Amino acid sequence: MDLVYFSIFFLCTVFPIFHMINAIPIFQKKNYFDWKWRTQKKGFSILIPCYNEQSILETTLNGLLKNRYPEMEVIFINDGSTDETLYMLGELLELIPVCIWQNKNTQFGNRKVQTY
Repeated sequence: MDLVYFSIFFLCTVFPIFHMINAIPIFQKKNYFDWKWRTQKKGFSILIPCYNEQSILETTLNGLLKNRYPEMEVIFINDGSTDETLYMLGELLELIPVCIWQNKNTQFGNRKVQTY
């Protein structure tokens, strides 16, 4: 019975003391966190697949232009459109293509295989 009381007393005193010793560096005036990431501008990309989207392309572009994000990149992916989708993108946005890889329209499974 004395061993049980001693064990409880030991655990109730040693663990709080151990936690207090480990908490001491928190009270020192050191900056443990790097807050620079909060002040940096964060950018993101929006990927828009386009397959025969000529009829709704202007509405999509108007919605994108209403956003006021400082660092936003929009990437249009043409999947072998047979209408004037690519031409309208070039006219409406005055696009300067960086890299164009235009492939014939493939099914979803083939596109998935091409990405791996």
